[in-house]
Amino acid sequence: MTNQDINWANIHPYRADLPWGYDSRRADPSTNERQAVIFIRKNFSRIERIVRRFLGGADYLQRPMDVIMTTLWELCDGETPFAEICNILDHQFKEDIAPVGERSIAALTELSRLGLLTLHLGQVQDAEPRNPNAVKDEDYHWLVISLEEE
Repeated sequence: MTNQDINWANIHPYRADLPWGYDSRRADPSTNERQAVIFIRKNFSRIERIVRRFLGGADYLQRPMDVIMTTLWELCDGETPFAEICNILDHQFKEDIAPVGERSIAALTELSRLGLLTLHLGQVQDAEPRNPNAVKDEDYHWLVISLEEE
């Protein structure tokens, strides 16, 4: 099925349950200029685990987002339909996101392909809040997981 075959108006994107938060080094999380970072656990092969044990390295790949992608990510709650997401993005970012429909479809398709969210026809029943949450066993002093911290 291609993007052209999908009736996007009633698609409800839903974030995967994974660690993410706001990067305090890139923007002020208490403003609309916040920028999210998603953490994706790396799948190491046996050889890579051995090399990592000697050389070190992170267990997670960091995927930083710009302001527009952060807003899109926040709206992927399983309850907000695609049409409303586009209206919100268009109102907030105006010509910076034009054409809003095409750019949003491209972004959601890529995030879905990467396994970072799922696309549902209709509202996700009993959608759990997927709020920012810390990376387990890691300390990222710059990661803000609660806007109330600021």
